Order: sequence, then C-alpha cells, then structure tokens
Amino acid sequence: MMTSTLPQQPTKPEPDTVDERGAAVMIGVSPRTVFTLRTTGELPHIKVRGRVLYLRSDIRSFLERSRQS
Repeated sequence: MMTSTLPQQPTKPEPDTVDERGAAVMIGVSPRTVFTLRTTGELPHIKVRGRVLYLRSDIRSFLERSRQS
C-alpha cells in the first residue's frame, strides 16, 4: 500500500505587534494591567489608525527589565 504525504505548509511568521489582549497573554496579566502599564509609560505602544498595538520586542524588553528588578 502506498501512502502519500502532503507537502508541508509554510508556517506563518508571528506578527510583530499584538493588541492589548495579546500583550496581556504574553506578560501574564489582565488587559487592565496592560492598560495601566501603557498609561504610566512603563510599556511602550504605537497607534495605527486608532488601534493601540504593542511590539513583541518591547514586551520582551519589559519582561527582562521586570525580571532584573
């Protein structure tokens, strides 16, 4: 019996940005805490057409700074 294998689908790269809920998941806190971190200037953000987004690299840097404190 011959088995055929399907070609591997290329995986999509992760987007460079996440929304407030995505940032909350990455950090392990509530979206409200992410909002507070943003408004106090602790977590950088960008706005694109009114949407607040967070760079994954900024979140990783925030976590690294928090770990060292």
